[in-house]
Amino acid sequence: MNLRRGSVVPAPISSYVPLLRAVARTRTRNDAAADDLVADTLLEAVIHIGELAPATNRKAWLLALQRGVFNANGGGKAPSSPTQQSGHDVETPRQRVREALRELPDAFREPLFLSDGVGCGVKEVAEILGCPVGAAKARIIKARSRLRDLLDSRTPVAGPALYRS
Repeated sequence: MNLRRGSVVPAPISSYVPLLRAVARTRTRNDAAADDLVADTLLEAVIHIGELAPATNRKAWLLALQRGVFNANGGGKAPSSPTQQSGHDVETPRQRVREALRELPDAFREPLFLSDGVGCGVKEVAEILGCPVGAAKARIIKARSRLRDLLDSRTPVAGPALYRS
C-alpha cells in the first residue's frame, strides 16, 4: 500500500465488531442469533473484501452487508416475543422506550436505530438501506413520530416526559 502524507488508513474490519453486534442485537432481538449474524456478516466480508473500493465507507458497507445477510436468512419474519413482566413490576422509562421500539415496524425501527442509536448520518443510513437520501430522512422522521405516539399512548410513569421534541 502506498501511503502519502494526509492519506487515510481505513480501520480494520475487526474494529467494527462491537457496532455490528449492537445492530445485530437490535435486528434479531436475541443474543445467540445476534452472534450468529455477526459471524455470518464477517464471513461475507472476508469473502467480498477484494471487491471493496479503497474509498468505500467501511461502516456503511459492513452494515449493508449485515442487512443483506439478515434478510437472506429470513430475518424479520418471526421476531422473538418480548419478555413478559410480572404484574407487580413498575415499568421504568427505559423499559417503556424499549417496548415502544419493539412495536415499531422494521422499516422504521432500523433507520431510527442507525441514525439515533449508532450515530450514522442520513446519507450513511440511505447507503446502508439502499434507498435515496430523501427516503431515509423521511423514514427517520416518521419513526421518531411513531415512537413519540407510542410513548404518549402508554400509561405515564413518574418522571420527565420521554422522547419529546
